[in-house]
Parts: sequence; structure tokens; C-alpha cells
Amino acid sequence: MELPFTNLETAFILLAFVIFSSFILVSIYSDPDENKAEHIHSLRLHLLPRRQTCEKSTVSNRVHAINLLLEGVL
Repeated sequence: MELPFTNLETAFILLAFVIFSSFILVSIYSDPDENKAEHIHSLRLHLLPRRQTCEKSTVSNRVHAINLLLEGVL
């Protein structure tokens, strides 16, 4: 009985299987959205003033500007 693939073809098929399987596992077990959300939250806490003695409109404008900056709009 003859094999359907040569040894070289079988090696490439197995290599492709291992590479695609590793990419699938990395995409399953990594969560970049969660890491980004935590990073943005920590930046917002750092950039916001600890005491909000300014007027409410000034503080809300600053919060809006920080949100735009963190989202990459500015």
C-alpha cells in the first residue's frame, strides 16, 4: 500500500497544523481587550485630579478631553 503523501509533504502538513493550533490557543487564552481596559482605567485615575475643586463644567471638559486622548481621537 502506497502512502498518499511524501515525507516532505507530511512534514509541511504537520508543521502547518502545529502553527495554526498555536495561533488558535494564543487567541483563546489571551484577552487584549481586558488588558487595554485595565490600562485605560489606570490612566484615567492617574490623569484625573484627586480633588475636584474646579467648577463642574471644567472637570467634565477635562474628563471628556482625557477620554478622547485615551481613545486616540486627539
